[in-house]
Amino acid sequence: MRDRWITSTLQMYEEDPRPAHTHVGADGETVTLSRAQLLAAVRDSAGRLVATGLRPGDRVALVAADPGPFVRAFLGAVWAGLVPVPVPPPPPLARQDAWSDALAEALKAADPAALVAPGATLPLLSGIRARPLSRTESNSPASSYPRPNPDPVPDSSLDRYSGRCPAFPNAYSYEFLDAAGAVTNFSGYDYLGLAHDPVVTTAAKEAIDRYGTSVSASRAASGERPVHGLLEEALARHLDAERALVLIGGHSTNVSVLGHLLGPGDLIVHDAFAHNSIVQGAQLSGARRRVFPHNDLAALDRILAEHRPSHGRVVAVEGVYSMDGDLADLPALIELRHRHDVMLYLDEAHSVGVLGATGAGAVEHWGVPPDAVDIRMGKLSKALASCGGYVAGSEALVTHLRHTTPGFIYSVGIPPSTAAAALAALERLRRDPALAAKARARAARFRELAVKAGLNTGLSEDGSCVVPVITGDAATALRLADGMRRRGVNAQPFIPPAVENHQSRLRFFVTAQHSERDIAETVRALTAELALIQRAFSP
Repeated sequence: MRDRWITSTLQMYEEDPRPAHTHVGADGETVTLSRAQLLAAVRDSAGRLVATGLRPGDRVALVAADPGPFVRAFLGAVWAGLVPVPVPPPPPLARQDAWSDALAEALKAADPAALVAPGATLPLLSGIRARPLSRTESNSPASSYPRPNPDPVPDSSLDRYSGRCPAFPNAYSYEFLDAAGAVTNFSGYDYLGLAHDPVVTTAAKEAIDRYGTSVSASRAASGERPVHGLLEEALARHLDAERALVLIGGHSTNVSVLGHLLGPGDLIVHDAFAHNSIVQGAQLSGARRRVFPHNDLAALDRILAEHRPSHGRVVAVEGVYSMDGDLADLPALIELRHRHDVMLYLDEAHSVGVLGATGAGAVEHWGVPPDAVDIRMGKLSKALASCGGYVAGSEALVTHLRHTTPGFIYSVGIPPSTAAAALAALERLRRDPALAAKARARAARFRELAVKAGLNTGLSEDGSCVVPVITGDAATALRLADGMRRRGVNAQPFIPPAVENHQSRLRFFVTAQHSERDIAETVRALTAELALIQRAFSP
């Protein structure tokens, strides 16, 4: 009767914004969920419990813990038709064997088919042996839960990363149940947080109403719309360039422009950490390709000295390197440009909107003359919350590219809504350049806390919003990414062949939208997960 009342009451919470549950979390912060949010969280927990193989009527022991996860798990169990049975939490600073002993006694009495506990306590379950419960064993005798074994399962058997513990195969963490809920995303490069800005989204919707969803032709044919020209003018103005040209894709912009500008007999030299699109463009061109070690400008100097003269020579670098978060030394590169009479190609995908007082990128950050960089390329999908690519430079260069680049002439123009969104984001940044400073400050805070916690952030430096956490091997990176996902943090792992094995990592894009709390909790979670991994898998 009680369970039917709970589920019927929760069903009335659909789309109800009124507060339903308030609790103080482990970090001392007050958390309030609306009725609709609570219902969504309860459904998520119920779905996770059912996915483990539990059936209606099975008992689930819930270790009392932080009220928020406990309440969601309790109600989720009821929603799934299970029988929730609270059991005592571990007292502060309790010894492992003391809590294991108490838990074993509680489980004898409860005789549950599964156990849900805080993730941090799962390693303590290594002191309890429990055989897996099949569906026909869910009502097995209480002796299935003996007192702690004098020879407990070794720590190497712990598997925190699926929310499970092989020492107690039917145990799950609260983080596992909550993983389907809200996620703090560090895998998206919406650096200024403008992808959901009302001004930006309204501009995109209005463009659809006015121009439709597609221009349905290349801009060289009949696909040109006024918003394309307005965006290109705004980009040129923001970058202090003579002209700009917008293309359909970011990756394809590098491939098409480099593949078109260079040819056999030419030379392109690029950084070893250059983006795949630069490499693909260089290969497409048929030019001789040379690679210099990452940010080793002495090596670049030697390569250029050894390969002169050539019909055309281009040096391609990134303003902010997308995998490591360090910066190209633009003043030194410009000096080499003058000394060797080469063209300098700068990919500003991760620097425009972030670097510089107004977010104008690496050129503004370093205070160098805009015309000292021959070609500035960027992507609308990062700080400008849209999609597509662009190049900016001299009037003569951009005019030549407009009339000869295959990726522009033979590709459809970007949708008007996409152009309008980028234009609105650019205008938003122009009016509020503090957005760029905020993004940089959040990233600096992440780096600061990570370094203090002993995490390896590699080459990432101030100004960049890209912060790697290097794990040292692929297996650890994969386990860490999965463990962080269980804790509600999305950060993607990078392993060979994307990076060398000893450089395997999680990559974090820190944005203006991340709060101080997001950052602090994420760093704490990283250190906790790494400690669990090291404890479980160290020889």
